[in-house]
Amino acid sequence: MPLAGLMGVTSAVNSLFGGKLPLLGAAGYKPLKVGVVAEAAVEAIARESVKGVVEVKDIEELYSKAWRRGML
Repeated sequence: MPLAGLMGVTSAVNSLFGGKLPLLGAAGYKPLKVGVVAEAAVEAIARESVKGVVEVKDIEELYSKAWRRGML
């Protein structure tokens, strides 16, 4: 778990700078659970408006929409 903790700290530092630290690359984002990515992928496939590469914040938004729709 030390790596997960380091990734969390790195993500928090990047968030403080508004995600503008390009030297951090992928390490600047918090790790996403595989279930979140999977739900977001299914939601993206269902939406014709989603095309190409999807940013981390968009993955989280797609997951949120899928979760809300599942609650109905």
